Amino acid sequence: MKAADGCLYPEDRLYVVENDLWFKQLSAERFRIGVTLPYLFFSGKPNRVTVRGVGSLVRKNTSLALLVSIKMEGAVVAPFDCEVKMVNAAALANPVLVADDPYGEGWLAEVSSSDPSAMVDACEAAKKYEEINRERGVVCLQAVPDYEIKVFGQTCESILTQIGDFMKAYMSFGETLHVITSDPATEVDMISWAEDTGQGLLEVRRVGKTLHVLYRRLV
Repeated sequence: MKAADGCLYPEDRLYVVENDLWFKQLSAERFRIGVTLPYLFFSGKPNRVTVRGVGSLVRKNTSLALLVSIKMEGAVVAPFDCEVKMVNAAALANPVLVADDPYGEGWLAEVSSSDPSAMVDACEAAKKYEEINRERGVVCLQAVPDYEIKVFGQTCESILTQIGDFMKAYMSFGETLHVITSDPATEVDMISWAEDTGQGLLEVRRVGKTLHVLYRRLV
């Protein structure tokens, strides 16, 4: 499995990076399709997923599916003409699957195409995504978060207060929060805050001057 910027790209499939899609070949003309991990960190954990129905003929550059999150509503665009052969009913019923297991149980559909094109292998996809992730400001963490907040130019005390207030106001038990800050003195305090408050600390990563912290609400 190739990895870049913490983002994973299984080597047993192909990718159309420009459309944020992976394709696992099932037969000569049939593919299973899903969205890539970097896209989910960019678009947010989906709370609603819709896919074109079985038998639909989807033209190149038209919508195959729709993912809706608290951050955005994004169309999954077909990179070539295809026909929908199967839809993942489990992902439609439980959209969290798409974020929790994007390369496994979170697939979207199976399609057939006589002329698939523009697909690259995992190694090439990883290289392309390095630049795209920099442009998007994407960092892949241990889990696609339920929420994300950015806090810049504030004191550490203020940042920690905002995190606690946000959890109490908006988050349920078990949900995750991605905090992004540039305060260089914050890292130790943010780790200690989780220990002092009983909240879960899943990951801390510094990328350049930016600190990324992933919490899980436990209390």
